[in-house]
Amino acid sequence: MADYDAKMKELANENNLQFIQTTKARNGYHNLKSAIIGFETFEQAEKFAQEHGFDIWMFHKRDGWELWERVQSVYEPMSISCEDYGDDYNMFKADELENYFEDNVKPCLEIFDNIDGLRDFLDEQEVIMRELGKLNEDEAVITYCGTYYETIKLHPMEWKHDTHNYVIGVM
Repeated sequence: MADYDAKMKELANENNLQFIQTTKARNGYHNLKSAIIGFETFEQAEKFAQEHGFDIWMFHKRDGWELWERVQSVYEPMSISCEDYGDDYNMFKADELENYFEDNVKPCLEIFDNIDGLRDFLDEQEVIMRELGKLNEDEAVITYCGTYYETIKLHPMEWKHDTHNYVIGVM
């Protein structure tokens, strides 16, 4: 096992990637195995896996955990949606900018009974629309309760939300 770990560390270092230790279960050191993460694209991971005889896996780690949990083998990058975030989150893609004002701002204008609340709402909507204008095809804006939360890749190799970290790597 030590020779295998040393080879994995060497491969990770040679390719500017990261060596990690994984476990079969969330609750401890069960069936430890080495893995490599840090790939920028799924295609890069596929090529690396084929060259070295590895499989591609999804790993999960909560903030504070030492080891990554092996989730499952995967055959494509992650696909993130607002449902992955929970209630009160929404997702908007670049092609939604054109109709964003008509669909998401205009219907809300009548609910305000004071200028300060309306100004705050419009300022936040301007932030969202500005961020939508910056998106490329594989990105989206996530909002929380109508305010800008973050910009994400729709098909990332790693994703983090609410103390949960997910990453695709090889093993």
